[in-house]
Amino acid sequence: MAKSKARHLAEMIKGDGTLKRSKTAPLTVVSSSATAVASNTYYVDTATQTLTLPANPTAGQEVSVVVGNFTDTTVARNGSKIASATSDLVIDVANMGITLCYTNTSRGWVVL
Repeated sequence: MAKSKARHLAEMIKGDGTLKRSKTAPLTVVSSSATAVASNTYYVDTATQTLTLPANPTAGQEVSVVVGNFTDTTVARNGSKIASATSDLVIDVANMGITLCYTNTSRGWVVL
């Protein structure tokens, strides 16, 4: 993944320690593997976890994922492609945040 497509956690934190977000979306802290719900933001605070994307997504749905200081969070595709690939996405940069947007069955989820 190109670094220009992702934001470092430091760029997403306000002075008071809360997350900056351009839109109001529920924030869920994930300490164990979980399934995402569209239009939500997830902060994964524990290493070696899997966040599974929603099943049967529709065009325009988004899921944001922010990880802590580790390099092994898996975003499971749940049957849909990620950037036209049929493999899961591993966020291998510590303190990283990405937003995935579902496009169509050909491209699947793309990184914004």
